[in-house]
Amino acid sequence: MKTVYLAGPITGLTYDQAEDGWRRWAADALSATGKIKALSPLRGKHYLRDQGALEKQYLTLHQMSSPQGIVRRDFNDVKNCDAILAYFLGAQKASIGTCWEMGAAYALQRPVVAVLEPGSMHDHPFITQTAAYTFNNIEDALDALIYILGV
Repeated sequence: MKTVYLAGPITGLTYDQAEDGWRRWAADALSATGKIKALSPLRGKHYLRDQGALEKQYLTLHQMSSPQGIVRRDFNDVKNCDAILAYFLGAQKASIGTCWEMGAAYALQRPVVAVLEPGSMHDHPFITQTAAYTFNNIEDALDALIYILGV
Protein backbone atom coordinates (compact mmCIF):
# COMPACT_ATOMS: atom_id res chain seq x y z
CA MET A 1 0.00 0.00 0.00
CA LYS A 2 1.36 3.41 -1.02
CA THR A 3 0.86 6.50 1.15
CA VAL A 4 0.22 10.12 0.13
CA TYR A 5 0.51 12.94 2.65
CA LEU A 6 -2.14 15.66 2.17
CA ALA A 7 -0.38 19.00 2.74
CA GLY A 8 -2.33 22.24 2.56
CA PRO A 9 -3.53 25.28 4.49
CA ILE A 10 -5.15 24.78 7.91
CA THR A 11 -4.67 28.09 9.74
CA GLY A 12 -7.67 30.37 9.28
CA LEU A 13 -9.98 27.50 8.31
CA THR A 14 -12.38 25.57 10.49
CA TYR A 15 -11.64 21.91 11.14
CA ASP A 16 -14.45 20.94 8.76
CA GLN A 17 -13.18 23.23 6.00
CA ALA A 18 -9.64 21.92 6.36
CA GLU A 19 -10.47 18.22 6.81
CA ASP A 20 -13.78 17.55 5.05
CA GLY A 21 -13.25 19.56 1.86
CA TRP A 22 -10.52 18.74 -0.62
CA ARG A 23 -8.71 16.38 1.81
CA ARG A 24 -11.73 14.11 2.17
CA TRP A 25 -12.34 14.15 -1.59
CA ALA A 26 -8.68 13.37 -2.38
CA ALA A 27 -8.49 10.64 0.27
CA ASP A 28 -11.61 8.97 -1.12
CA ALA A 29 -10.33 9.18 -4.71
CA LEU A 30 -6.93 7.74 -3.78
CA SER A 31 -8.50 5.02 -1.63
CA ALA A 32 -10.69 3.99 -4.58
CA THR A 33 -7.54 2.70 -6.30
CA GLY A 34 -7.29 0.05 -3.59
CA LYS A 35 -3.54 0.73 -3.49
CA ILE A 36 -3.12 4.21 -2.00
CA LYS A 37 -4.03 5.57 1.42
CA ALA A 38 -3.95 9.24 2.36
CA LEU A 39 -2.58 10.78 5.55
CA SER A 40 -4.18 13.98 6.79
CA PRO A 41 -2.33 16.20 9.26
CA LEU A 42 -5.71 16.54 11.03
CA ARG A 43 -6.25 12.85 11.68
CA GLY A 44 -6.92 12.17 15.34
CA LYS A 45 -7.58 15.84 16.03
CA HIS A 46 -11.39 15.80 16.24
CA TYR A 47 -11.11 17.95 19.37
CA LEU A 48 -10.48 20.87 16.98
CA ARG A 49 -13.95 20.55 15.42
CA ASP A 50 -15.58 23.07 17.81
CA GLN A 51 -12.74 25.61 17.79
CA GLY A 52 -14.03 27.78 14.94
CA ALA A 53 -11.39 29.19 12.62
CA LEU A 54 -8.11 27.56 13.57
CA GLU A 55 -5.59 30.18 14.53
CA LYS A 56 -3.06 29.95 17.35
CA GLN A 57 -5.65 29.09 20.04
CA TYR A 58 -5.41 25.38 19.25
CA LEU A 59 -1.66 25.20 19.97
CA THR A 60 -2.27 24.63 23.70
CA LEU A 61 -5.29 22.29 23.53
CA HIS A 62 -3.47 18.98 23.16
CA GLN A 63 0.07 17.67 22.76
CA MET A 64 -0.68 16.57 19.16
CA SER A 65 -1.57 20.13 18.14
CA SER A 66 1.22 21.81 20.10
CA PRO A 67 4.01 23.36 18.03
CA GLN A 68 6.27 20.39 18.81
CA GLY A 69 3.49 17.89 18.10
CA ILE A 70 2.64 19.45 14.74
CA VAL A 71 6.21 19.67 13.48
CA ARG A 72 7.28 16.22 14.68
CA ARG A 73 4.28 14.31 13.35
CA ASP A 74 4.08 16.18 10.04
CA PHE A 75 7.81 15.65 9.43
CA ASN A 76 7.44 11.97 10.29
CA ASP A 77 4.52 11.70 7.85
CA VAL A 78 6.52 13.39 5.07
CA LYS A 79 9.54 11.18 5.80
CA ASN A 80 7.50 7.97 5.70
CA CYS A 81 5.08 8.66 2.84
CA ASP A 82 5.61 7.78 -0.82
CA ALA A 83 4.43 11.15 -2.20
CA ILE A 84 2.90 14.46 -1.13
CA LEU A 85 -0.12 16.31 -2.49
CA ALA A 86 0.30 20.03 -1.73
CA TYR A 87 -3.01 21.82 -2.27
CA PHE A 88 -3.05 25.63 -2.32
CA LEU A 89 -6.30 26.47 -4.17
CA GLY A 90 -8.31 29.16 -2.41
CA ALA A 91 -5.59 29.94 0.15
CA GLN A 92 -6.25 33.30 1.79
CA LYS A 93 -2.71 33.70 3.10
CA ALA A 94 0.63 32.00 2.68
CA SER A 95 0.68 28.49 4.09
CA ILE A 96 4.01 28.42 5.88
CA GLY A 97 3.54 24.86 7.15
CA THR A 98 2.80 23.50 3.69
CA CYS A 99 5.81 25.30 2.24
CA TRP A 100 7.99 23.82 4.99
CA GLU A 101 6.57 20.34 4.34
CA MET A 102 7.41 20.72 0.65
CA GLY A 103 10.98 21.69 1.53
CA ALA A 104 11.29 18.66 3.81
CA ALA A 105 9.88 16.43 1.07
CA TYR A 106 12.37 17.83 -1.42
CA ALA A 107 15.28 17.20 0.96
CA LEU A 108 14.01 13.67 1.64
CA GLN A 109 13.49 13.05 -2.09
CA ARG A 110 9.74 12.50 -1.82
CA PRO A 111 7.85 13.59 -4.94
CA VAL A 112 5.42 16.47 -4.49
CA VAL A 113 2.45 17.21 -6.73
CA ALA A 114 1.20 20.76 -6.17
CA VAL A 115 -2.18 22.30 -6.96
CA LEU A 116 -2.22 26.11 -7.21
CA GLU A 117 -3.61 28.98 -9.20
CA PRO A 118 -1.14 30.55 -11.64
CA GLY A 119 -0.26 34.02 -10.37
CA SER A 120 -1.30 33.24 -6.79
CA MET A 121 0.90 33.95 -3.75
CA HIS A 122 2.10 30.32 -3.86
CA ASP A 123 3.12 30.56 -7.53
CA HIS A 124 6.74 31.00 -6.49
CA PRO A 125 9.94 29.22 -7.59
CA PHE A 126 10.37 27.59 -4.17
CA ILE A 127 6.98 25.95 -4.69
CA THR A 128 6.90 25.34 -8.43
CA GLN A 129 10.48 24.10 -8.62
CA THR A 130 10.19 21.90 -5.54
CA ALA A 131 7.14 20.14 -6.96
CA ALA A 132 7.62 17.29 -9.41
CA TYR A 133 4.42 18.47 -11.13
CA THR A 134 2.19 21.52 -10.72
CA PHE A 135 -1.47 21.65 -11.74
CA ASN A 136 -4.35 24.09 -11.37
CA ASN A 137 -6.89 21.36 -10.53
CA ILE A 138 -7.00 18.41 -8.19
CA GLU A 139 -8.16 15.86 -10.76
CA ASP A 140 -4.99 16.17 -12.84
CA ALA A 141 -2.90 16.18 -9.65
CA LEU A 142 -4.46 12.91 -8.49
CA ASP A 143 -3.86 11.34 -11.91
CA ALA A 144 -0.20 12.41 -11.65
CA LEU A 145 0.12 10.88 -8.17
CA ILE A 146 -1.30 7.58 -9.40
CA TYR A 147 1.17 7.69 -12.29
CA ILE A 148 4.15 8.56 -10.05
CA LEU A 149 3.27 5.79 -7.62
CA GLY A 150 2.85 3.24 -10.40
CA VAL A 151 -0.59 2.03 -9.36
